[in-house]
Amino acid sequence: MGTIQVELLKKTTAGNDGATPGQTFNAKYLSPFAGQTPAWSVTKNEDYRYSQQSYGWWMIPPDVGTMVLVIFAEGNPNQCFWLGCIQDRYMNFAMPGHPATTITKNAPTDYKGKKIPVAEYNRQSETGIQQDPTKFLKPYQARFLGDLQRQGLVTKDFIDEFRGITTSSARREVPSAVFGMSTPGPVDKSVGSPLGIIGMTDGPVNVHRARLGGTTFVMDDGNDKILRKTPASDGPPEYANVSINETDGQRELPHNELVRLRTRTGHQILLHNTEDLIYIANSKGSAWVELTSDGKIDIYAKDSMSVHTENDLNLTADRNITIEAGANIDLKA
Repeated sequence: MGTIQVELLKKTTAGNDGATPGQTFNAKYLSPFAGQTPAWSVTKNEDYRYSQQSYGWWMIPPDVGTMVLVIFAEGNPNQCFWLGCIQDRYMNFAMPGHPATTITKNAPTDYKGKKIPVAEYNRQSETGIQQDPTKFLKPYQARFLGDLQRQGLVTKDFIDEFRGITTSSARREVPSAVFGMSTPGPVDKSVGSPLGIIGMTDGPVNVHRARLGGTTFVMDDGNDKILRKTPASDGPPEYANVSINETDGQRELPHNELVRLRTRTGHQILLHNTEDLIYIANSKGSAWVELTSDGKIDIYAKDSMSVHTENDLNLTADRNITIEAGANIDLKA
């Protein structure tokens, strides 16, 4: 149940014979919350209600090579549990929302100097340890950028900073106003996907090392260094930069305050507080619906759209009703 094999890197015990570096243990998953209905009331009845029903928090496993913190209950090596994961230094810019930045490496010509989604910096080529790590050049997320282009949210002439790219990064500010999670995503086994060595020091294996990206769930309280000047219902998006002493922004409208659920391929549900809109779209941009602060509802479908009721369908407008067709209008009764 969530058991991983761990290799101890450092002796941390006291009062007992400590484990030496390189020693391995099977560590069970210690979930923040999990459970199941009582086992002692289970019967042979085939109805699912007579079996056990489970629930809880399931967030495993981390990739091989991730550092984790473990404990040994009562010092017993057979009672090893892992409590959580320890991130590598500076390796948290792209979480939880796959944010965009202008500080990119090898960006396409049309997007140089523009905000596009990026991955973590490459520690083999970036050596500026004394610099601000948020300024390290980062490889752009080609697959994610392609998804946004296909949806029409990013072009060489226009980048939608509300429905498309985001600033939701764990490194955007201190203390962080960004909360959420991202899944690892499937392993990239496509032709040409890079391979890498993983595993124990005495038995490494060569496997596909990259991932396709996962689902993100972000709760962003907004960047209070950039403030909207007016509510979304009062005009176009104009922002004041507090860092350069612009004072005409509204404190209650920080940039990028939102809740967003976005899948690996680009399906998304967006609740945007700053821009006061709700946006739901599919991964190809071929169907979407948007509810705006001024009371408008926009719906787009590249193919057909159907409405079916088993009772009455009523349409009421306090002003005009306009119907336009590129071909025929068919009415049946």
